[in-house]
Amino acid sequence: MVSTNREYPSRRTVPSAGLEGSGDELRSAKGPWSAAKSRLRHRRSAVALAAVMSVGLLICGLSPLWAETDGLVPFVTRVAVTNSSSIGVKENDAVVGFRTFAHRMGVPEGYDVRLAVTITSNLDEIKAGAERDEFDVIILDSWDYVEIGPFANLPAGFVTRVGGRRGPLDEFFIIVREDSEITTVADLRQKRMKLLHRSGATIGGRWFETIAMENGVADIRTLFREFEICDRASRVVLPVFFRTADACVVNRSAFETMVELNPQLGSQLRVLKRSAPFLDRMFCVRKNGWAEKPGRVEIMDVIEGMGSDPVGAQILDLFKIDDVLAFDSSDLDSVLALHERYYGLRQQLESTNESGGITK
Repeated sequence: MVSTNREYPSRRTVPSAGLEGSGDELRSAKGPWSAAKSRLRHRRSAVALAAVMSVGLLICGLSPLWAETDGLVPFVTRVAVTNSSSIGVKENDAVVGFRTFAHRMGVPEGYDVRLAVTITSNLDEIKAGAERDEFDVIILDSWDYVEIGPFANLPAGFVTRVGGRRGPLDEFFIIVREDSEITTVADLRQKRMKLLHRSGATIGGRWFETIAMENGVADIRTLFREFEICDRASRVVLPVFFRTADACVVNRSAFETMVELNPQLGSQLRVLKRSAPFLDRMFCVRKNGWAEKPGRVEIMDVIEGMGSDPVGAQILDLFKIDDVLAFDSSDLDSVLALHERYYGLRQQLESTNESGGITK
C-alpha cells in the first residue's frame, strides 16, 4: 500500500506563545487591510485573524518567538492539525509571513494571541480530542475527515481552492510520454513510477492505490521496478519528460501550471488515466462552547475574508492555496465514493489472499 504520510513524530504539541516582530516585511502601498471588509477592522475580528493565521506557522512545526506581551490581553485558541495538511510548505517563508502578520494584527489591538496547537499523524487522537471538546479548530485533508469525522461540535466550515480552479475540487492524472507504449494501467507493471504527495494533492495516493487494487494488486510496491513519492510537481513530471521515469501521478492543477510554463510538456506528455474531481483540505470550527470573544462568528468571518485581503492572500500563497470557500456537503461526494471503493476492494483482495488467489 502506498504510504501517504511522511515520517513524523506521532505527536508534537506546540506551546502557546506571545507576539513580536517589526511588521515591515509584508507592507503594501495602501496598508495591509485596504481590501478587507470593514468589520475586520474591529478588535474581535483582528484578533481572530491573528489567531487563525498564526496556526499556519505552527502547521510548519515552528514555534513563533514572540515576546511583546506586557500589558496585552491573552487570548488562547486550541488547534489540531494533521501532518498531511502541511506537506511541501517552505518553513522560512512561513516564519517571516506569520510572525509579521501576527504582530501587525494582535499587538496593535492590545492582545497577546496564544495558540495551543497539536500537530499529529494520529487520527484517533484528533477524534478523541474533538469528542472531548478539546479543540477550537481542526485542519485536515478530506480523506482523514471521512476516516474520523464528522465531528458533533466541530462542523466542516471551509475548504480550499487551488491551482486556479473555479471550485474546491481537483482531478488527478496518470501521465506518460506521448510516444510511450504504455496504453493501459496494466502496462505500468515493472515500470518506473513517481507519485506527487503534498498539501493540496494528498488524495492522489489513495486513488492510485484503488486503481492498483482494481487490477488485482494488493501491495502497490510490488507493481513497479522503481517507485518514489515526491512533494513537488516538477520532481514527478519532469522525469517522465526526460525519460528517467515512465509515468507519474500528479494533480491536474499542478500539471496545467507546468504546461503553461513549458508548452513542450503538453505536446510530449499525455494523460493515461484521470480521476474524478476530489476535495483536499478542510477547516472545521467549533460550534458551541466558546468561553469568550472572539468566537465562532469572528473566526468564520476572518477565514472567509482571507483571499480578498492582501496580507491574507500572501499567507495563503505560502500553502499553495488560492482561496478558502464555504463548505458544501456535496464537495465530499467523490471522496466518500472513493473511500467506499478503496476499502471494499481491500477487503475483497484480503479475502482472496486467504484463499491463495491474489496477485501480489
